Amino acid sequence: MKEQVKEQISRAPKQPGVYIFKNAAGAYLYVGKAIRLKDRLRSYINPQSDSRPSIALMVPKVDTVEWFVTDNEKEALILENNLIKTYRPKYNIMYRDDKTYLSLKLTKHVYPRLYKTRNIMHDGGTYFGPFSSVSSVNHTLKLLQKIFQVRDCTDYFFKTRIRPCLRYQIHLCSAPCVKKVSQDEYMEQVLQIQDFMKGDYKSIVGMLEDKMKKASVDMQYEQAAHYRDQILAIEETLTPQKAESREAFQDHLDVVGITGDEQATLIKLVKIRAGTLVDADEYYLDESIRFKEDVLRSFMQLYYLEDFSQRTFPKEILLPFSFEDAHAMEELLADKAKHALHIRIPQKGKKKKYVDLATKNAEVIFLEKKRQSTKTLQTLEDIQKKFQLPTLPKRIEGYDISNFQGMQSFGSQVVFTNGEKDTNQYRIYSIKTVKGPDDFASLREVLTRRLKKLQDHQKPDLLLIDGGKGQLAQAVEVLSKLELNIPVLSIAKEKELKTKSGIKYAPERIYIPGQKNSVVFPIQSPILQLFQRVRDEAHRFGLKHHRNQRSKQTLSSMLTQIPGIGTTRQKRLLSHFGSIDHIQRATKEELLRVTGMNDVTATSVLQYFLSNQNVTLDEE
Repeated sequence: MKEQVKEQISRAPKQPGVYIFKNAAGAYLYVGKAIRLKDRLRSYINPQSDSRPSIALMVPKVDTVEWFVTDNEKEALILENNLIKTYRPKYNIMYRDDKTYLSLKLTKHVYPRLYKTRNIMHDGGTYFGPFSSVSSVNHTLKLLQKIFQVRDCTDYFFKTRIRPCLRYQIHLCSAPCVKKVSQDEYMEQVLQIQDFMKGDYKSIVGMLEDKMKKASVDMQYEQAAHYRDQILAIEETLTPQKAESREAFQDHLDVVGITGDEQATLIKLVKIRAGTLVDADEYYLDESIRFKEDVLRSFMQLYYLEDFSQRTFPKEILLPFSFEDAHAMEELLADKAKHALHIRIPQKGKKKKYVDLATKNAEVIFLEKKRQSTKTLQTLEDIQKKFQLPTLPKRIEGYDISNFQGMQSFGSQVVFTNGEKDTNQYRIYSIKTVKGPDDFASLREVLTRRLKKLQDHQKPDLLLIDGGKGQLAQAVEVLSKLELNIPVLSIAKEKELKTKSGIKYAPERIYIPGQKNSVVFPIQSPILQLFQRVRDEAHRFGLKHHRNQRSKQTLSSMLTQIPGIGTTRQKRLLSHFGSIDHIQRATKEELLRVTGMNDVTATSVLQYFLSNQNVTLDEE
């Protein structure tokens, strides 16, 4: 540690507070909290006092240390968490890949919308989560829509409806857009979602049963059937765990299991509400399991102190072991939950079994992930050896060129990091300098635009081009002009080969710069399978963009083909009806209600769709 930093530490106070290590440029390296700042900061002077590798790497880089004194440990914990979220210091323990997890959001509209999001905003909305996987959040969203039938459509779609959409017909939405449900009834559905996410199933079922009986007595049989279906949907969710639920219907718990190795730690979080297991997710943190107390504390901060406006908190959080400021964390979480909340380390009984089960599941998942990681690493090493790459291809970029209606061209870029899709790095390049369908020139433009920005983007370890020798030659030309030494290969389909011994080789050929003959691999080759995944993903991503462009162009071009329908009338029709499909179904009287429409233009619209019934676009 630098002498100037030691001198600063000698002046540190003995009160509780937060300390900040910064480098010479003023960047935050690490934020921590302490009950006695002076004692904690002194511990960094002795390199043997903290064996974490990350801390050993950080200490020589520290140029200044700052601190904020607080009244108590709880205030220090709040400030520490806020600073970590704001500045994201390099040496604090964070989620692997610095990932933003998905949540469900209920908006603060007159008719609230329920949808998934990665962004937490201070807009009065209610957030549920976070969910560690897309499948988990999708399952929960579908379940809530099935039971409570709350809208998920955009505000524009909601405001422009004149008829219920398909989701109403299949009982996934109550169609508030066309007043199929009153505002009071709809808000009751919204409140039921909040109670459901808190685990208050018993009161919801009881209330629905009362409503079903009343509706039946009043001979409102359709409404009674609706309540019955809601009850059945809830009971279907709870059925696999009814026996457990009877024994522990009051259990509202979060259970944490933890495992890992020298490189990473996995935390399994199991949520039990009303005695029922309702969710289970896993979270990765890049820190050795040897420092499990620090990892667990960091996870508690990252997960429970996330800026959720109305997070649903359990009554108890069960942990396999404690950590330094667990009591302060417990007080802070109870304040946020607005009810009694306890952090416990059970030693026996049912709750100890919960923790053991979470830990066992964590171990199973971690071992499988490690096996997959080892397999992927071996594949990357084989690629490096086979193609004599200077470095391990941790970052592979795949490129594909597509044409839209033979006119507009664009290039798709996908990125695989450590053998897995890294969707945040995907890009679409609209071709600007090439006229007409010219794949070679388009590829040169895309690669030039991408590779000129290497100072702003991570350098790829390998470029994989969709195409044969011609496409590969374009990539080599661009790399040469930019004086870049980046390995590049191309992949193209040809005829399937079969040897005399019966071994089948895939139709794909891998082309290498400067080599006349292509490389072929057996169909089951892990190298080939990874290259195929990259190529197919680049094609899929490009096709998705193509479909989006086609939908937009179809939407605008169809109406402009109708005599008398210019840009202004087109916008008014779409604003009034919401979609081409609804315009097609409209009567003449409904068309005449649109501002600017007259008898002639309304008749033109009807005649157009009558003679072009097979070219409409249903956007529902």
